[in-house]
Amino acid sequence: MARKRKTAQQLYATKQVAAILDVAEWRVKNFSEGGAYGLPPSQTVGSGRGSRRLYGAMDICRLAIANELVNCGFTPETVGRAVREIPESLLLETLYPYHDDDEEQPEEPEEGPPMLVYMYGNWKVREGGTFDEALKHHFSNFQGVSHGIFILNLWSLVSGVREKLEALRDQSKVLVKGD
Repeated sequence: MARKRKTAQQLYATKQVAAILDVAEWRVKNFSEGGAYGLPPSQTVGSGRGSRRLYGAMDICRLAIANELVNCGFTPETVGRAVREIPESLLLETLYPYHDDDEEQPEEPEEGPPMLVYMYGNWKVREGGTFDEALKHHFSNFQGVSHGIFILNLWSLVSGVREKLEALRDQSKVLVKGD
């Protein structure tokens, strides 16, 4: 079983999150303030004009997923439902997949990556082997069905966020040592 690395939670401002996700700042703010998305930051410092939104790694992962879904054409309400379907434990396991003292780059789970699947108007998270069964069922009943299927590889997307966050941490360590 994987365990979470013991580190203090690093928080990132809106501008940093926008850079990590390679999106405009207004998009991050829209995800945070748009009620349909349901993606508030971990902390808000102050209120009104000049307040600061601070995001943790889990927030950034959810924002990355929301951004990907928006880029694929889903509405804010549909994106909000999708992101709420993803259990926190799954994101934690993907963000912090280290086993014991293993410091190597984590690999995709042997049973297959977790997937966010949209079919028949509903979102479901499928892990490993259950995904194959869902696809077989969907395509075996495809005749006369007017619904499509959308699949998002959560492992790949969250791993990309993890790598960017690790690179930022490594960069900040070098800056501190170099001062």
